Amino acid sequence: MLNIGLGYDVYEIECINISYYIDLFTKNKVQLYHLRKIDTYTYSFLVRRRDTYILQKTDAPLQFIRSVGPLYYITRFFKSKVKLVGAVVFIGVFYYTQQHILNLKIIGTQYQLNEEIVAKLKDYHIDFFDKKMSLDDIADLKNQLLNDYKSNIDWINIYQQGETIYIEYTNKKESQIVEKDVRPIVACKESVIKEFQIQSGYIMSSINQYVQPGDLLVSNAIVSTFDETIMVYPKGKVYGYTWYDIEKELPLQDEADDFNTLLLQIRNELQQQLGSEAKIDKEKVLHYSIDNSKIKLKVHYTVIEDIACKGDMNEQNTETN
Repeated sequence: MLNIGLGYDVYEIECINISYYIDLFTKNKVQLYHLRKIDTYTYSFLVRRRDTYILQKTDAPLQFIRSVGPLYYITRFFKSKVKLVGAVVFIGVFYYTQQHILNLKIIGTQYQLNEEIVAKLKDYHIDFFDKKMSLDDIADLKNQLLNDYKSNIDWINIYQQGETIYIEYTNKKESQIVEKDVRPIVACKESVIKEFQIQSGYIMSSINQYVQPGDLLVSNAIVSTFDETIMVYPKGKVYGYTWYDIEKELPLQDEADDFNTLLLQIRNELQQQLGSEAKIDKEKVLHYSIDNSKIKLKVHYTVIEDIACKGDMNEQNTETN
């Protein structure tokens, strides 16, 4: 928020990434006021006179435009030979700034919408150094903006504090009905079950049980004490041991280094294939050879991973465990 008791310098900066310079100025404890976009790569802003020296030391591509504010006119007043004229100018500027908008702050999470509101306000003659609004003007502006952006916002509030106009809004809440997948949880791949982490549903298999793709793990039907079948939404994870054989080769250079490099490549490729949640439990080299200036390696892996997925179970798997 601008303070009417201070003077400010207006700068423009031409850059592709304005966020970089905002972070740079923030690290140097320089606060920007009334940051606005002039064109595709040009932005303007105000800084306090006392921060100008720090700002210029950052070597940012800045262009000084002008100075504004009472402190600036006071300085000119004392340097002027005609002090009376300076005093009159200062009083006039002070009175003018008290009656006009010096800052605009939009409180909302939609960056694109914030820029659109700023542009729309100019159409309504609400901009930097425009005259302050009356209560009736604020009420009319609230209704106009709420109607203009009714598809984006549910609520908007506008109020003045000092020389700053605040506009805050809440995003539109769209009620979405998400249809839950009530199908049972079945095995995605061949595995031996290690652990259940089930939030809902009836477990139909057991730990250390061998399962194949499509075998029923968690049922979506529960039979009550009154022999009533209740359909539920199965949810959770089933971790099991799975197996992978991976073979890879490399041009031979140094046998020891090549072996370690090849083994690491195989291990990393498998981990990327499975995702970060899966865990390699065992690693065993099945075959290692050097043929035609190439080193070949075949490795067997036992992996612990989530084998649960929603789907239709195998027809032959109809028994409960």
